[in-house]
Amino acid sequence: MRQILGTTTLVIVALLIPTAVIGQEESFSLKTLHRQTGAPLQVAGALFNDTSLKVLLLNVSGREITQVTMEVEMEDRSSQAQLGTRSGNSCSTRVPPDGFLVVTEENAGYDAAATCLSGKGIKQKGVVVGVTNVRFADGSEWNYPLEVKGRFEEQPDEKLDQKIRDLTEKQFPGNDRWWAFPAAGAKQKFSTCQK
Repeated sequence: MRQILGTTTLVIVALLIPTAVIGQEESFSLKTLHRQTGAPLQVAGALFNDTSLKVLLLNVSGREITQVTMEVEMEDRSSQAQLGTRSGNSCSTRVPPDGFLVVTEENAGYDAAATCLSGKGIKQKGVVVGVTNVRFADGSEWNYPLEVKGRFEEQPDEKLDQKIRDLTEKQFPGNDRWWAFPAAGAKQKFSTCQK
């Protein structure tokens, strides 16, 4: 499984098949947004491979969050052609201010995107994950109109980057990735999506 730090805009190859085997390189890459514009939840880290994804989100809104929806943009990286979006299952949860949430592939829309891309014969598959809806404990909502805009927007913010680095280091010292594979009882440091 590949590792992604939330403070780095990146493209990482998750699957590389030798050219002698298939005639040309094949890759699957994930980009996390470097501070999604206006989002109450920001990516603090991610781990992925060609079939699974775990995203660590941080609540930067100052308000308790009770529901989250994420979506995935799909693209052919070789031509930069957009191939549509896939929405994840709505995630019911409770995330306090400055609290963390771990979202897996089905709640991020990544499982549907991976299935869709695998059947298209694309050699350089790419996805971008982001938050499209947040419901707060008071019933109000934040929405990002991905269908209208066509792409997720980013807005670099060094102050927010520092806050995310500081809170992540405090909660998961030494850049520890145990949040992606928690043992029983370890989930006290972050929220998850409820079934």
